[in-house]
Amino acid sequence: MEPSTSCFLSAWYDPVSGVQSSSACIAMADLYGDGDSKLLVADRDRKLSVYKGTSMVSEHVLLDVPVAIVAYYPEDDSRGSVRVPTIAVAAGPHIFIYRNLRPHYKFVVPAVEIDPAELQVWEKLAQPDAEPGSRFFNFDINGCSLPLARTAPVPPAPAPAALL
Repeated sequence: MEPSTSCFLSAWYDPVSGVQSSSACIAMADLYGDGDSKLLVADRDRKLSVYKGTSMVSEHVLLDVPVAIVAYYPEDDSRGSVRVPTIAVAAGPHIFIYRNLRPHYKFVVPAVEIDPAELQVWEKLAQPDAEPGSRFFNFDINGCSLPLARTAPVPPAPAPAALL
């Protein structure tokens, strides 16, 4: 086998690294406005790690297990000419907003009531003898989709001032 001549580090899967994350919890951003992108990894161990190249620059504790991360630029960015992104981490029922890698705002996603027909299907699937591919479950799921389509949409939550 020929050795790889790629200049890229093959670190997508490394069992020794100790990082447990999904692709939704990985982002790249120019955190300091210096033109040098950093790798952001939100780990299942409740840590937000910042990497430059192969070395860790900083590590921050998260309050819940993350499910997604995104770096974005606020529309009204009046902090000067250097544009620095804001980091949003979705974890549990919260969205944590970080500015300059410091906690800035916590948005609580409003709870949505589950339709009783859908709840019944989930309870049946949780039983140990459940067979998800069976005709019974397909009938329940198809029967459940019609009432859900006729329910009123959930009104959007008001945008917090920090996100505007």
